[in-house]
Amino acid sequence: MNIKRSRLNFQQKIEIINLLQNCAKPKDICKKYQINKSTISRIKESKVKIEDFAQKSIIPLQKIKKNSKIDFPKTEKALYDWFVNQRLNNNIITNAILQRKALEFHAHLHSDIPFTASLGWIQNFKKRHCIRSLKICGEKLSSNESVIMPFIEQFNKKISDLNLCPEQIYNADETALVFKNLNDRTLVAVHEKNAPGRKNSKEKVTIMPCINSTGEHKLPLMVIGKSKNPRSFKNVVLPTMHYRSSKNAWQTRHLFEEWFFEAFVPLVKKYLNDKNLPQKAILLLDNATCHLKEKDLRTEDGDIFVVFFPPNTTALLQPLDQGIIKNLKHSYRKRLLCQLSIIGDGNVSDKLKNLSLKDVVYMVTEAWSEINSSIIISGFKTLFGSSEEVKRNHPFNSCQSDGSISLPELYRRVAPISGLSDNEIMEWATGAGECSRFNISDEDIIDVANEITEIEDDENIEIPCSIDNVIRDIGTVIDWAESSLTLDDILFLRRIREKAYNVKLLEQTPNKN
Repeated sequence: MNIKRSRLNFQQKIEIINLLQNCAKPKDICKKYQINKSTISRIKESKVKIEDFAQKSIIPLQKIKKNSKIDFPKTEKALYDWFVNQRLNNNIITNAILQRKALEFHAHLHSDIPFTASLGWIQNFKKRHCIRSLKICGEKLSSNESVIMPFIEQFNKKISDLNLCPEQIYNADETALVFKNLNDRTLVAVHEKNAPGRKNSKEKVTIMPCINSTGEHKLPLMVIGKSKNPRSFKNVVLPTMHYRSSKNAWQTRHLFEEWFFEAFVPLVKKYLNDKNLPQKAILLLDNATCHLKEKDLRTEDGDIFVVFFPPNTTALLQPLDQGIIKNLKHSYRKRLLCQLSIIGDGNVSDKLKNLSLKDVVYMVTEAWSEINSSIIISGFKTLFGSSEEVKRNHPFNSCQSDGSISLPELYRRVAPISGLSDNEIMEWATGAGECSRFNISDEDIIDVANEITEIEDDENIEIPCSIDNVIRDIGTVIDWAESSLTLDDILFLRRIREKAYNVKLLEQTPNKN
């Protein structure tokens, strides 16, 4: 069979790999993409390279047909990340500004190699990243509240036309979590001007919560780290989550597309089926560049799709920004402080160094499960409310109401000489000023560009305790629990001890093979 030769883009190659994994017939693939079987064989052989490139690519995969070599890739990576960050903040960018910034980044990354950032290089850079020139409309540079109420009216009309109920309205949003740091002023006495010998950790992950407007369906968190296979994840039972990796721990188009079709859609369909509701849903998103386009994020039948907020309105409209993410971070950081307290005596910096990604995902997953439906419903009120409701912009309201020790008091127990006020501690706890994709420093961009390969977590792996010590220690806990906890807690601990003893018996049983 003679087939006209056509060059596949990387998006099509990824689609073919997925079809092969789902046991599609090669002849059907050849017919669909107008290619020969030899092309399919080459794609199968290069599967790992193609997937790795797709995961790391910052250019839309459908625009790439060849993985061509780029001069000064670190400089280009830094410049593009900076450009995206500037446009998210609506800053005006010209060719001259791009040239100047490219020279600055190159001086940091390749100070010994000549580079002129010529206009030709800038033009090719823009072509590779599909950057085009637009006339700036002045009124669009500020948050335009005039578009908010029309959007709300249009959105509610869409819900009415499709006959959707609140259970079918979802929102997802990414946020950075600098998971090892205490406040920059932590451990600094009042009379000190700086904190010699202590460097605040910048280690971070991206977390993406997703919920429906009733708060009944909280999807497992998407967690994005730098390490593809964290050492601390080995040989442990992890909480339910969607863990992925990228070079800078940021969300990417490829990762988001994968999450939408492989996690969001199946989980939503199952939830709607269990509730005897039609298999229809809307996912509300902001205009981050990693979210692709509306036409690319919908099921084949068009019943589950995304709707984007108008530009510069997410701070007022996005439900997760109305206190939900702040509560999530507050709950996580209270657990972080508790863990630092439990570890015992010692330097706080050393305790933070020993915190593993495994500890982080346990704590942030617990924090996510703790967010109650009333906070979530309050966050969605803006979309179904009046203009007064929009302007009110729901304040942070901690979900911690169990009468336990307050977070500021717990913070001072961990870092007694911090000299921070209650407000400063709460700002730290809720992530105020925390680095996000909308506020990335040049230093962070350069650090990311310098990272050539994905890394394993440089973590200290604990040596497993002997089973006898485990059984003994659980017994000590039970003795304490019998005078302090409820019967259900005591019985739970006794079951754990029984399971540990069964493990010991299995280890002692001779292998008959």
